[in-house]
Amino acid sequence: MGTIVRKLIVAGLRHGGTWAGKILGKVNKKTGRYVGKYGNKIADAIEDVEGWSETALSIALVRAGVPTDVAHDLAHTIMLVAI
Repeated sequence: MGTIVRKLIVAGLRHGGTWAGKILGKVNKKTGRYVGKYGNKIADAIEDVEGWSETALSIALVRAGVPTDVAHDLAHTIMLVAI
């Protein structure tokens, strides 16, 4: 199940990063701008995550160069969508 959800989230960020950024921008403007601009970079980081948890996602995103506060917001949002 986690693999299917991961593929859907990655595809959504790759092909709809601008729209995902607009949606996330309603909650947090900084996160929304970052997702809109760097959706592919975020998708690459999510693909490389082995453990499917909020902490693992946050660490992978920070290692990929995403600011810490944005990484925590994204990891939390992704886990809410995944569950």
